[in-house]
Amino acid sequence: MQKKKIILEIIEKVVEKYGFVYDEKYGDNLAWVFTREQDSIQQRIHIVEHRFAKELFLRFETTAWVWRNSSVDARSCIPENQYNNYKRRRMWLYENEESFRKALKEFAEIIEKYGIDKLNEISIEEEVVPTNEMGKRLLESHEILSASFINQYQLEIERRTTSEVMKWFDIIDNIINQTKEQPYENVKEKLIEISAFLGEQLRKEVGGEWVQGKSARNTFLNGLNCYVMTGYWVLPNVIAAWKNQNVERLRQEYLLLLDSKLPMEVEKMEMLQKKWIEISNI
Repeated sequence: MQKKKIILEIIEKVVEKYGFVYDEKYGDNLAWVFTREQDSIQQRIHIVEHRFAKELFLRFETTAWVWRNSSVDARSCIPENQYNNYKRRRMWLYENEESFRKALKEFAEIIEKYGIDKLNEISIEEEVVPTNEMGKRLLESHEILSASFINQYQLEIERRTTSEVMKWFDIIDNIINQTKEQPYENVKEKLIEISAFLGEQLRKEVGGEWVQGKSARNTFLNGLNCYVMTGYWVLPNVIAAWKNQNVERLRQEYLLLLDSKLPMEVEKMEMLQKKWIEISNI
């Protein structure tokens, strides 16, 4: 079966009316992606096949940064029970070319009826979000920015004890309170500094490296030797703390990461997992 040919035949003629084009660089033999640009935001329609089964998945994604999900699957867009040819895993089943085409025709209908509106909805970017410029500066200058922050506030970094880390966050809390009335544009550099400092101390304690994700704004620490997670997006978490005028979740998450360095006993893993769930509700 020539899957790509069939997908282009059925899907392309629908999405091209809205300015979408098939984009080779995002796809492979199990994924087919259509993209368009809207006000500097890229919107993507993904059709993905399960690697080990005859199942198809439809997802809508944008490059906009929102504090909610900027990637949604088809079932979150459609009325309940309107389409029945899928499992709980949100995959559409097919057995042969005929049922493959049937699934794609349903996808085409969903895209036109619900998907375009959903893409536009999740493409509205909020004002207080990481920017590509912020992420690039963090990626390129984290060591210099961290050293500057340490010198400016005369921080003790040789011992990363809980009491010392709490002092760091008292200073960060004061910075956030002192800048809460300022425009976001005016505090971006300070938020990058805080992110560089926290990220560098975490990296030195549990390993890892600064990397860029899908775009510069997605700069994060990857490869952490931690139980609760191996990657940490420190910049958006610092920005969220400033935006919400509350550092408590940032503080608790950071302490937990420092405490979750591997290896450790199973009992501690269970305790940390429970604590992580509690922090997620702050």
